Amino acid sequence: MTDDLMWLIDGDAPSKDKKETTFLSVLGRSYDEDLISRVLVYIMDHDHAFVHALLRMYPGSEAVPDFDQADISVYPEKSMGKGRADIFAVIKKNARTVSTITIENKIYSTEHDDQTQTYYDWVYRQQEYQNADVNAFFYLRPSFNLSAAVCKHYENITYTQIAAWITQSDHIIDDFKKHIALYLGDSDMELNAKQIDIINHYDAIQQSIGEATAMYAAHKSALLKKIENEVKQLFPDIVLDINEKTNPLGPVSVRFYKDKWYKASEYYFYAELYFEKARLNAARYQKVIKEYPRKSTEKSIHEFLQSDKIRIDSIIGQWYIWGDVYNFDCNADWMSKEWGEAFVAQSIEKLTELIKETDKMVDTYFDFMQNGMK
Repeated sequence: MTDDLMWLIDGDAPSKDKKETTFLSVLGRSYDEDLISRVLVYIMDHDHAFVHALLRMYPGSEAVPDFDQADISVYPEKSMGKGRADIFAVIKKNARTVSTITIENKIYSTEHDDQTQTYYDWVYRQQEYQNADVNAFFYLRPSFNLSAAVCKHYENITYTQIAAWITQSDHIIDDFKKHIALYLGDSDMELNAKQIDIINHYDAIQQSIGEATAMYAAHKSALLKKIENEVKQLFPDIVLDINEKTNPLGPVSVRFYKDKWYKASEYYFYAELYFEKARLNAARYQKVIKEYPRKSTEKSIHEFLQSDKIRIDSIIGQWYIWGDVYNFDCNADWMSKEWGEAFVAQSIEKLTELIKETDKMVDTYFDFMQNGMK
């Protein structure tokens, strides 16, 4: 796939080279809807004048009485039935809900599955909000995104508009106003000829991507099935935990474990075949221990992980990757028969090694519990 197509799947869309940077641009998340929504939540939590100006854009909002910052509660990713609204705010006066604000934030994406209608219906099914002076709904987008809300009760607004309503100033808010000006405002995107061609053939490209993705996922599934069958022959008591995360490219990881390697709410040992961004050609093999939030009387797994009985390679939240990590490597074309056969063979070899090592480490852990903590 060419670099000109990668932005349709992976991240920042093409834009002109900017000398100035913002925090989001440094992270490579200039157009990340979730992160941008969370910055907006921060602003709404600190600038009630901004919330007031936003609300006044909605028909009927003149009925809402004046409110202070303490009257506003703002929630990101608010669960609303079959979906999650990007931003949801509740304004209360004297313990009564006088208004709600629902914001659907779209940068390059468009609405799907009638999101706005779903959120509108959900708000009006809640008894607490039915008698509010006004329930406001906004569809927020940059000027270069020409999409609109499906639900007729949503007001379509742009980032250029809301930037003018921000009154407070701190390092976060000032950086975000700069980000709007550089990335989400009215400036031209200056697409090159190849990128313009992509846009002109967008529907056909999306269809091709969908077809290729389905073929890719099926190919991946077939390879994993071969690995599963071989590993289960070698270890009849092994259990598979396939972590898909609804990724269209198939599983993000496949975890191999035995019943004795897991105890609910305490520990989870497993050997893992992990795919970076769910991609076959970015596979690695690793041994992982998940430490669950512990009670004061249940410190054995934590103390074991801190002991000299185990060598920790890296820690990601509650997940401890220990021992050596192996990356799959093959010079053949990654969709070829040769590559697939090499992938299955190496996966079986490495997973066999990792499962045996994990089995020994679990025994070491049990011994530590019985003897090492006395």
